[in-house]
Amino acid sequence: MMHRSSYFFEAKDENGIPINPKNAKEYGIWVGASHCEQMGRNNYDEWYDWAAAHKNMYDAKGEPLWDYTVNPKAIEAYWQERLDEAKDFNLIYTLGMRGVHDAPFRFDNLKNPTLENQVKLLQKIIDRQREMIKNTFGAEDAVPQFFVPYEETGEIYNGESKDGKEKCEGLDMPDDVMMVWTEDNFAHARQLPTEKEKKHPGGNGIYYHIAYQGWPTTYDWLYTTPMTIMQEELKKVYDNKARKFWIVNVGDIKPAELGLQFFMSLAYDINSYPKNTTKDFLQKTSKQQFQVSDDTSKEIADLITDFQQFAWATKPEVYVPFWSWDFKPTWMYQFHSLFDFGDEAQIRIQKATELEKRAKTIYDGLDESAKNTFWHLAYYPIRSTNLMLKKAT
Repeated sequence: MMHRSSYFFEAKDENGIPINPKNAKEYGIWVGASHCEQMGRNNYDEWYDWAAAHKNMYDAKGEPLWDYTVNPKAIEAYWQERLDEAKDFNLIYTLGMRGVHDAPFRFDNLKNPTLENQVKLLQKIIDRQREMIKNTFGAEDAVPQFFVPYEETGEIYNGESKDGKEKCEGLDMPDDVMMVWTEDNFAHARQLPTEKEKKHPGGNGIYYHIAYQGWPTTYDWLYTTPMTIMQEELKKVYDNKARKFWIVNVGDIKPAELGLQFFMSLAYDINSYPKNTTKDFLQKTSKQQFQVSDDTSKEIADLITDFQQFAWATKPEVYVPFWSWDFKPTWMYQFHSLFDFGDEAQIRIQKATELEKRAKTIYDGLDESAKNTFWHLAYYPIRSTNLMLKKAT
């Protein structure tokens, strides 16, 4: 992975001290934070402790709130700390503002919270962040920065609400700031640069999920994103000039190793696996990881492809409720019917059982040295999906 990736989100040692900045500079790696972690800060881990330690300071009465309309001076002081700490390190700064830990943008004291006024507020915040960067580093463009139009900040950037009822002038993004577009949390590109945005001097990129925690359904247990979809969507991203910066939300790396490696392969060379060649990647990987013959590598590629297509219809994580433990069909949890569609549940179980049998046959024929790896990358997710499906039926 180190041969293909040069950017990582924050990590800390056992004492909570950031370790990435120093190591990153030594190895030529850039460190940053996600769309909801602005100015190099990790709000979920840092803000609440910082706020508790800064009661009645700056413009706060008691602990400051993560709301720029309430405590702008306290929030700016919090950001400035990181700017000062990071002067000697390779950081890419996220601009804008969202709620702590991926919550919506908060503006309790915005008297008339129309979309137009939200745009003005977020523009004010970005302009102030740029001023702070200039004061710290000498120029507004002295350090790399990006903006991610994700969820409600996408509406603010575009100047149009999701329901289309509110329209206004959107954000004015500085020329040097990278625009990092997002997919829809489920592998499909949500918004891509317009012809004008393709010429944006700061360039364009993509923030892509192969694991996701959020509404309406979470998937971070088993890797099930079909590589065919990933290849098609990332090629679309590349063809639309979003090429400067690619970041993938992988969640836990271990279960998503195949997807991560495929993403990195395409990021390094988009033409490495053209359309209809994703099985070539799986065959190559099978030979490398399991030391198998051409015929067996093809069987494994077919198996994993079939499994990903099967699991994509209904991810195994949503076979049982996540947000509510009431086992009742809802718009989020439409369990497979025992009666409709020709006994849909039994048809799905039969398909899952067939996949597991194919996986076991391959597993039994592998050399002992390859069995653990195959179990991890193929057999375990297939068997687990089959068992979860039976549990939920």
